[in-house]
Amino acid sequence: MAMANKSTEKRIHQEIDHFRGDGILVMRNPFKAILSYRNFAFGGNMAGLAPVEAFSQGLEPVRIGDRKISTWDQFISRSVASWEMLATVWIRGLKRGGVVYYEKLRRDTGPQLLQMAEMLGISNVNKDRLDCVLRHNQDNTFKRSESGPKNYLKNPFTESQHLLILKSIQSV
Repeated sequence: MAMANKSTEKRIHQEIDHFRGDGILVMRNPFKAILSYRNFAFGGNMAGLAPVEAFSQGLEPVRIGDRKISTWDQFISRSVASWEMLATVWIRGLKRGGVVYYEKLRRDTGPQLLQMAEMLGISNVNKDRLDCVLRHNQDNTFKRSESGPKNYLKNPFTESQHLLILKSIQSV
């Protein structure tokens, strides 16, 4: 997730122009995206975990070792703004393509990939290649296990944070 500002919005428009408005936006549930990005930022890779302190609701920036990090609330505010900007700019800029939800893509990969090909006007999908992708999709070694250990409360979002994210979802 990029920081939401004018230069980021300009860069997103440039990316859309680069692809001539053709593309598929794979959109993730922002609650899960925020948690995942916080873990990624601290863990250093897709399977990493942030320390518990990174999700604390304190008002002061958190110190982890010699690192001073933004509060969980500040992180959420910036991430929600970025998620919303990325989604709205891409959706408005698309000429051909569409939106696919990440969770649905993970759950129902084959049909979603076929739908993505159709969105881009690709009518003849090579079945052998699709089967190969689906076979190798089972290896998720670069992902955190959804059933694995958690480094935050079951719901680390306050009511106001929850409402902020829901408002962003409605806006998109």
